[in-house]
Amino acid sequence: MGAGGNMSTPTTKNEQKKNHLQRVPSAKPPFTLGDVKKAIPPHCFQRSLIRSFSYLIQDLIFVSIFYYIANTYFHLLPSPLTYLAWPAYWIAQGCVCTGIWVIGHECGHHGFSDYQWVDDTVGHILHSALLTPYFAWKHSHRRHHANTGSLENDEVYIPRFKSKLRWYYKYLNNPLGRVFVLAFTLTFAWPLYLMFNISGKKYERFTCHYDPNSPLYSNRERMQIYISDAGVIATTYVLYRLAMTQGLTWVLCIYGVPLLIVNGFIVLITLMHHTHASLPHYDSSEWDFLRGALATVDRDYGILNKVFHNVTDTHVLHHIFSYISHYHAMEATNAIKPLLGDYYQVDDTPIIKAMWRDTKECIYVEKDEGSQGASSGIGLEFCLDLAKAGCRIIAAARRVDRLTNLCNQINSEGPARRAFALELDVMANGATIEAAVKIAWDAFGRIDVLVNNASVRRNWLIYIGSVSSSLKLSEEEWEHTFRTNLRGAWLVSKYVCRHMRDAKQGGGSVINITSIAALNRVVVPGTLAYASSKMALDMVTKIMALELGVDKIRVNSISPGIFKYEITDLSLFQQKWLHKFLYKTLPQRFVGTTDPALTSVIRYLIHDSSEYVTGNIFIVNGGGTLPGVPIFPSL
Repeated sequence: MGAGGNMSTPTTKNEQKKNHLQRVPSAKPPFTLGDVKKAIPPHCFQRSLIRSFSYLIQDLIFVSIFYYIANTYFHLLPSPLTYLAWPAYWIAQGCVCTGIWVIGHECGHHGFSDYQWVDDTVGHILHSALLTPYFAWKHSHRRHHANTGSLENDEVYIPRFKSKLRWYYKYLNNPLGRVFVLAFTLTFAWPLYLMFNISGKKYERFTCHYDPNSPLYSNRERMQIYISDAGVIATTYVLYRLAMTQGLTWVLCIYGVPLLIVNGFIVLITLMHHTHASLPHYDSSEWDFLRGALATVDRDYGILNKVFHNVTDTHVLHHIFSYISHYHAMEATNAIKPLLGDYYQVDDTPIIKAMWRDTKECIYVEKDEGSQGASSGIGLEFCLDLAKAGCRIIAAARRVDRLTNLCNQINSEGPARRAFALELDVMANGATIEAAVKIAWDAFGRIDVLVNNASVRRNWLIYIGSVSSSLKLSEEEWEHTFRTNLRGAWLVSKYVCRHMRDAKQGGGSVINITSIAALNRVVVPGTLAYASSKMALDMVTKIMALELGVDKIRVNSISPGIFKYEITDLSLFQQKWLHKFLYKTLPQRFVGTTDPALTSVIRYLIHDSSEYVTGNIFIVNGGGTLPGVPIFPSL
């Protein structure tokens, strides 16, 4: 991701393959929809009726050739060859017909020609021939595009929360269960979605794509649903007549099995575009159109990319500008890659392997755990306390909505602005973080103190109750933890300290919030990623203190133990085992609060009286890490 599009080279395929589980940034992008549009050559937005029809005619020719060969010669083949010929026909015909379905889908987005009536006529004929209600799916699919990535409003592939998983999921979370689920999904999911809205957004009443009165549609769209139904009924009648004259077996072999393959590819393609461990999903407090459109992934189907008219490997672009014709999509995708940077996700894992992996790993979603900078938890309390002390605050976090409320609260208590909200995702790349630091510096003309508090703690205190194992730690979780806890703190410190040095302001103070999990005294199973990242951050503190002393920049760490604050009070402290644990490990037999236990240390480290203090790790945990305190046995 470039800052304003300044990234000079696109992400390579090999780089993406190496980092395919690296999380896509979820902060508001540093570019706008207008910036993305400007990056695309103008001719990519032009639709050619002749060129579009040429691709359709090409597909129809292949369909005709395959049909002619199967209908004319297969019955002449000896029995063993027949068992090879028919599957080959089904696969080939199913793939080409999927390409025809994709052209119909393009018509629904007004990407076939400049004439809406032409697009709707062609799309209606093509989709009806494949038993898809064209207008019905066009309208529900439009709502999907308008709400992609929204946990509340997306129309399809809305992930479940862990607390709402069905009881039978645990019995299917094994190789045999996944085979069954995948076979059922690829075979039946498409017709079940059209008929019963399976896997779709939940409505208050029965929802069906064939029902003109379905809550899927507005009043002005209902007449078109009748037209869609008429098209499907007409195709069904033709198939009935063919079955009467040619026989049911002939219809199933020539048309039925290829249609099943088309249905399977429709589900596979759409499922894999929106199911990936790196992709975020947003609630209403963070979702916007561009973020949602970027919460998709391009896939590689090999030669089928061309057969499917590149709908598979240009899907990110398709969600940003769905009306771009498929024959311009690859050029447009290559044009926007440098601008999107880390926000562009592509996974070239072989599709069968990717399907197996992602259906295994992507079961449910949960809210991001831990704090993100100043938006919650101890970071929020730091900001409020320092504001009371008279400091001017630049509150940086991913959740800008909560930052705005925080800053408004601080600014309402005085005549001048003393707090500034900065949206910053510490998982973004260096250019984006550098640009955010520049905005922060310009807000008040200087930065005297940096408190690095962004953190995720998935493997710390979450698993203590049921000790986990490093063997169960996923690569994605490891990468996510280190990018947030270590890499983000280093990059922010790097760019802030550059400004402190170059401004010759007489020094500054950097405070890294680490954890007692980083201490040799506190080694708990299940904390590998979290503890390792915090231990590394303590080393960053020491080395930067050594290097920046000449610039009078002090760097220290604070290693908190367990405290009561917003996040822990709502979840961790509700668990009975914790009270027993704390009674055995804390000499003082009580749990401290952020204010004053931590805020007082923060105040000291930003004050001039600490000018001789650098490279230190301040442990604040009520004596819980003293030698002789039983830690692991208490669990």
